[in-house]
Amino acid sequence: MENGYENFVDTLRQSLLKETSYEEEMICYKKAEEYPPTSGDRLLLKNRQKEGVYEVCALYVRDLYDEFQNGWSMENIIQEIMKRLDTLARSECFEKSKNLDSYEKVKGDLFIRLMNVVKYRDELKNAIFRTVGDIALVLYARMGELDGCSTSIKNKKTYVTEMGAG
Repeated sequence: MENGYENFVDTLRQSLLKETSYEEEMICYKKAEEYPPTSGDRLLLKNRQKEGVYEVCALYVRDLYDEFQNGWSMENIIQEIMKRLDTLARSECFEKSKNLDSYEKVKGDLFIRLMNVVKYRDELKNAIFRTVGDIALVLYARMGELDGCSTSIKNKKTYVTEMGAG
């Protein structure tokens, strides 16, 4: 990793720790090639909602570094991130995530998504699903829209137990 980029990542992380008051382990750096592989390096900001449920915001570090190289100050970058975190916290998605353990509240938002069992084996470990051959029929919940994009979440086995169905 180039020295300027490495310093940027460290400064960004330290600034976010200070600005968000998140605990040290709740903001972590993930390289693109680390499992699961992603299209770029990310800084993951994890905000605990309740036992076993986290809101995770993934920041593409290279994009932020490029903005920094093009003249954005670290202060402006932090302000933009904080604004987006605030938008997320006030979103329909955030509110719906609090109801995932209540079948009556989420039943209208439940749907099935198909996933390859072999390719997504690790992602399916705690998910609610049935298999047909090498295809998993995975239970998801629609969470709403955020920045014009439809969002959803895999339902976990723990939600079924909390709903009283497990």
